[in-house]
Amino acid sequence: LTFGGLALITGAWTLDALVQALAGTSPWFWSLEHLKLAVSGHALCPADEAALADRLSGALGPCNLKFGQVLASLSPFLLLPMARRFGNAGWLLAAAALGCVLLLAG
Repeated sequence: LTFGGLALITGAWTLDALVQALAGTSPWFWSLEHLKLAVSGHALCPADEAALADRLSGALGPCNLKFGQVLASLSPFLLLPMARRFGNAGWLLAAAALGCVLLLAG
């Protein structure tokens, strides 16, 4: 159950980062930041720091550029279940998505 949850989180973060690569912002982080703004009136990441981000930041946000390392560490928890459930094609699809995100996240 725990490994399945890690696979879901890794998959969700990967999809979120792919959306960020296409749209320019992470929907996950955008939602968290606006929730924090509504509750406290303060952003998670100041706008001037967010503007300096030069790579994908994903759910962790542009002020915490450790997304690539975290996702790389979590990647086996996604790759193995994808291979078991969907065979080589599933593993290849997950590996390609993760690879693109890791390349853009630095």
